[in-house]
Amino acid sequence: MKILFHADDYGLSRGITDNILLCHDNGVLNRVSLIANGYDYEYACQQLKQRKSLDVCVHLNLIEGSPLTKAPLLINQTSGLLNLTFVSMLKANEKLKSQIFEECSAQILRIRQTLSMQTISLDSHQHYHMVPWLFYALIKHRKSLGIKSIRCAADPARLSDLFVTSPLSVAKNTFLRFIHLINQRKTLTHQYLQQNNNLFWGLLYTGKQNMQTINRCFQRIKNNADIHTLEILLHPGQAKAGEEHFWKYYPKLLKYYYSSDRLQEQQTLLKLQGDNNNFIQNTVSLKTSKK
Repeated sequence: MKILFHADDYGLSRGITDNILLCHDNGVLNRVSLIANGYDYEYACQQLKQRKSLDVCVHLNLIEGSPLTKAPLLINQTSGLLNLTFVSMLKANEKLKSQIFEECSAQILRIRQTLSMQTISLDSHQHYHMVPWLFYALIKHRKSLGIKSIRCAADPARLSDLFVTSPLSVAKNTFLRFIHLINQRKTLTHQYLQQNNNLFWGLLYTGKQNMQTINRCFQRIKNNADIHTLEILLHPGQAKAGEEHFWKYYPKLLKYYYSSDRLQEQQTLLKLQGDNNNFIQNTVSLKTSKK
């Protein structure tokens, strides 16, 4: 089994990017998701080119910043910035779906061209790619878009999780697991998911990942020999002072990117490389890898 310690939000701002890179340079982080319309995209790409061992995915973003395409239905008319919600994605009519897919395609193409990537792995800001019609469209067009894998964001949950994490996290995970089951009903997506048996761990303890939560994941799946890849998602990228203006129109995101939880997750990734670099092997017989 291959283990990926993964950070989202790469390229969103200089501060977030630098804090994520710290976890690769001095910790076990071996994969990031790059935002094509991030506020510091060019800098983030320059840093990636200097770190060949750091794998990169496309992080579709439909909730903040400027779109790469002319997409009037995707933006707030006052700010001119992206402002889609998960509910609006679920209720999208054909015209909105068309603009969303065009924007997603443009974001994928930009990253592929910038980093000279033939194929990419894919996920998204707040897991919007899991919306059934978009998930199906991405798989349907995966060859033309160069998509080799897509994140299935749903943790392997147990009833006991109700007592050790927040009810909101359990609710989110339950909802996305339900969405995942819907996605499996289409023949094309079912065949794809059967061929890509990857496990995701990052919803139940989102923003709260530590040595104990990672250990809980390993204990939960240690006897499952069918899993090809385990992706452990963390958010170790905290924004730095002076970047607050990026989120002038996004007060909830502003609070989220400056949360101290992000530094705590950063410390977890650094600890795994330091005194506790045998933590994974001692917990369960699995091996980490850096490409």
